[in-house]
Amino acid sequence: MTEEQPQEKTPQQSDVEALQRMLAADATNTGSNATLIKTFIAGFAVSVVICVIVGVVAIRAVAVMRDTYQKNTESVILARSNMESANAWEQLSPSQKRERLQDQYFQIVRYYTTNVAPNQKLNDDQIQSTFNSLWDTTSRVTSVNFFLPIAYMKVKTNFNPAFSNGYQSGIVGFYFKEADQAANLNRVKTDQAFQVVFKGSETLLNSDMSIKLLVAEFDDLLLTFNGRVDWALYAKFTNVYDVMAKYWKDGQGQIPDSAFKTGDFAEAYKYYNAFKNWTIPSKQDK
Repeated sequence: MTEEQPQEKTPQQSDVEALQRMLAADATNTGSNATLIKTFIAGFAVSVVICVIVGVVAIRAVAVMRDTYQKNTESVILARSNMESANAWEQLSPSQKRERLQDQYFQIVRYYTTNVAPNQKLNDDQIQSTFNSLWDTTSRVTSVNFFLPIAYMKVKTNFNPAFSNGYQSGIVGFYFKEADQAANLNRVKTDQAFQVVFKGSETLLNSDMSIKLLVAEFDDLLLTFNGRVDWALYAKFTNVYDVMAKYWKDGQGQIPDSAFKTGDFAEAYKYYNAFKNWTIPSKQDK
């Protein structure tokens, strides 16, 4: 048999095969390019997201730093202002201090009793005499800030000399037993500025005497609670024995958080902090 010889490709066939190879190569390259493009887009998207996240974090960090700086600056300014005020106050003579405190006391009492019936508020002479009691007693002790008993009376009776609520009477709102105990404090018995002989309702309805007993009581409470005004005020509005037994814990305890939110103690503590900084809270702020 005769071997068959391979047929030679015609020029047309060669051209067709070459075209097929080119198309196959293009298809392969197109797939690779598409993959590269998808990878690039995905990588770009991830980069954008990362940049956005970093930007947000940076902006927040800057905002926090700015707020912290502002708060620190305000604290420094406030501390400096308080220091300057304290220094200025200490440079005043006793008569100048008395005059400033008297003016402030008159403003406080008049402001909160403007629309009160005449028989339920102090007249000018009574405001003056109650101020004298406050000044004479608080200036004798270092424990009781002048504005502490004022804040207490604002909340308890709103400076009503004829206040009566059950067994509580007078501008301080004393119970008989409470006033009697205050009258037997060592401070009242030994210091002439505090001396009051308890005579029941007569003493409770005498604003000057009641205020002296109130200051003496605060002096005793502050001694008990290591000078802590918040604790002394809290005990005055509740019961000193309960406070000692339940919360004080030899100075390691805490006043319940709820007590600072609502109630007489919360109100009085707010007024005290305002008064001692020479501000008079608006009636609408109550």
